[in-house]
Amino acid sequence: MKTIVLDFDGLLDDPYEILDNKTPLEYAKTPNFDKLVQKGSCGLLSPYKKGVPTYSVMDLFLMLGYSRDEFPGISVLRALGEDLELNDNAVYIECTFVSTIEDNYGHRVIDRASCDVTDKELNQLMALIPTNFEGYEFNLKACADYGCVLTMTDKNGWISDKISDSDPYYPGRHINKISPVYELCDSPGECKRAKSTAEALNKFLLRCHKILENHEINIKRKRKGKYPINFLITRFPGKNIDISTFYEKYGLKALSISNCRLAKGFSRFVKVDYLLTKDLSESVNSSIKYLDNYDLIYVKCCRISEGQIKDPVEKAAVIEEMDACLDKLTDLEDVLIVITSKKLSKMMGAFVNSGNEYSLIVSGKNVRKDDISEFTEKNCYIGPLRIEHNEILNLILNYMDKALLYGLRPGGYLLDYIPDDEDIEHLK
Repeated sequence: MKTIVLDFDGLLDDPYEILDNKTPLEYAKTPNFDKLVQKGSCGLLSPYKKGVPTYSVMDLFLMLGYSRDEFPGISVLRALGEDLELNDNAVYIECTFVSTIEDNYGHRVIDRASCDVTDKELNQLMALIPTNFEGYEFNLKACADYGCVLTMTDKNGWISDKISDSDPYYPGRHINKISPVYELCDSPGECKRAKSTAEALNKFLLRCHKILENHEINIKRKRKGKYPINFLITRFPGKNIDISTFYEKYGLKALSISNCRLAKGFSRFVKVDYLLTKDLSESVNSSIKYLDNYDLIYVKCCRISEGQIKDPVEKAAVIEEMDACLDKLTDLEDVLIVITSKKLSKMMGAFVNSGNEYSLIVSGKNVRKDDISEFTEKNCYIGPLRIEHNEILNLILNYMDKALLYGLRPGGYLLDYIPDDEDIEHLK
């Protein structure tokens, strides 16, 4: 049996009066979602921590059985998504250009994303960022999905990602001073490296501010009564880390399909093949096309989380468009279909997982059927499945008849899956 996992960001929502007090998912006509839930079972999938907002990519990482300490940080995944080669002597930091005003407390953020800035102007501002400062090398790379990623490198490795964010996150707040986070440091040497990194990065950001503030672009903007784009703020510092590949953990050859660069970066990090597509229709067609070549195919749908949808009525129409793309999946033979979906909250200009449970569909010929006939938030709450975040891969392995009998020890590693015979050293 093969498996296709479809992960829908933002499918879940609250009821709206304009939709007769229904959610967009309840309001939309979704015959293919409904057919898949009728062929299986539905319920809830717990996030890493209930009530705690996270980027969905971190939830996914933990669902794959990795530990929180193995997560490299969003910025590392963004760097990989932009085809940067990771350097062990570098720290990767997600950053954004913002508008600030200076007062007695420091620099207060007044605008995060000025829509009237042209790509040409933004490229000109990015070109102003120093590439060498305080003994460190800096490289700023624009991300196709959101913001930029800053690479901060020390050729001798005297650098640490155990530092705080300068981004204040919430509206109307002042830019934070970057500090070493000693709770994350595991040695006196790491504490010293974190202190040096934080001090240098604070000076770098103030230097960037001075350069940006006085540039001709911002002088013209102020003359026109517009906010200057005068500060670079940072968050999610991270470093490269070596982890087990997805195949080493589960023995499954996997393909990741998405139009999202962050998903691409995640795929590169766990060492699975990836395919960038333009939309969900192409993603679904590609998942069917490559079924013979892979055991598991993961499809990430970012249509709703891209932030282009203006109101609940439009969202319901988009859900109907997405449902139409699933028609070819409803009659696949010997294929397990797993669908996860979540509610999103807007934070820092991006959409993140709200901290609520995921809605879950598990559909296939060997799946025990329940009495649910329509895929909605309420029905998933009623449905029988209650899966913890670190159990979903075990469930998939079991349905694929690849789950190893607990306690068996084939080879020199503790495994959750039945390894291929050629992967085991034989006694001769």
